[in-house]
Parts: sequence; C-alpha cells; structure tokens
Amino acid sequence: MGKRGPRRRYGPGRCTCCGGRGPFARAKTGHRGQASRCKKCVKEASQKWLQSSQGRASRMWSSLVDRCCGMRYYENICVALARSEFLAWAVPAIRRWLRQHPGETPSIDRKDSRGDYALDNLRIVTRGENTKNREYHRSAKAPHGKAWCGRCKRYLPISSFSTRPSRVIPGVQGMCRRCFAEYTRARRSKGRPSQATYLREWRQRKLREDPLYFKKKGRR
Repeated sequence: MGKRGPRRRYGPGRCTCCGGRGPFARAKTGHRGQASRCKKCVKEASQKWLQSSQGRASRMWSSLVDRCCGMRYYENICVALARSEFLAWAVPAIRRWLRQHPGETPSIDRKDSRGDYALDNLRIVTRGENTKNREYHRSAKAPHGKAWCGRCKRYLPISSFSTRPSRVIPGVQGMCRRCFAEYTRARRSKGRPSQATYLREWRQRKLREDPLYFKKKGRR
C-alpha cells in the first residue's frame, strides 16, 4: 500500500486500462518487454487517436512528406512549411471540416496541383474529390460512362470492366475483362500461380519457417 493508495500492477500483472490479464502489447521500456496495457486497449486507443483531428493531421503530414520524397510525379514538388506550422493549421481545419461533412473522410489537397505544399495552397477535401483532381489519373479525365484500360491503352465502356469498389475512380478494375483474362492466361502459361494461390503458398512457407511469424508482425 503506497501513500496514494494501492499501486497498480504493470507488465505480467493486470492491464492498467481495463484490468485484464493480457495478452499485453510489446514495449522496449516496459516490464519484461511488455507494455502496461493489453493489446486490445492499445488497439482501441490507437484507433481512437487516428480518428481524431490530431491523428488525421499527423497522418496527412507523413503522407505528403513520403510523396515528395519517394514518388516520381512529386519530384518537383517541395514541402514549404514545417510540421508544427502544418499541424497548427490542419488540426482546427479538419475539426471544422468534419462538422460540415459528417461521415466523410478528409484528405489534404493542393489548390494548384503544380504548386508546392504551402499554407496558402492547401485545402481539405474528400478523398474521392482529391483523387479526381490528379492530373496523371486517366480515368479521372474519362468521358462519361467510360474508364481507362491500362492494357488496351484506350477508353472503354464501364460495362466492359469488372467492379472493384476499392478503386475510388471509377469503381472498376484497371483492365477490362478481356485483357484481364489474357493476363491471367499468360501468367498460368508461364507457370506462375494466381495472386490468391501465391499469397496462400507464401503464407504457408512463412509458417513453416517460423510458426510465430504472423504473431510477431501483429497479423493473423
């Protein structure tokens, strides 16, 4: 019993957040390499922070820095502000934008797509609108009812494509059905497995090499 009441146990004891007994998250400075909170509480806190204005702004900053440093299209685009300046502008801007657009996902966009990342050239828009503003996205400039086939190198009716909701524009695959079938046959003729088969075999190979591989990576 301490002067301020009973001490809370850490590490292999109980979670300081929910009182459970683990499993605990890893931490370099924790007791026996374990954090004071269990994995479930750490995940919930992380998701809550990522959905906050501060978390969204921090992710936007990391994304724009990565784009300018690693993407060929952004080789002539530079970041003309510091991280502290960006967060001071982005956090309240995102908070106001979320109140005006409930349920939408905010995204950082440049007013002039050829200008630098500067405060007077930034705005908050939806993710779909940001994708449509990309100059190098051919489907964003497609005629009404058509999409770009990356193999045919031409615009085709959307009915010629298979749906793919994960693609913001225009919700279809990057190749038409005929080209995708030819691409799949070519892979099989060369003895290459399909993507699903390759991923399944890769997962089995990793598990044979190290049964705890995916647990160490935090994946199922």
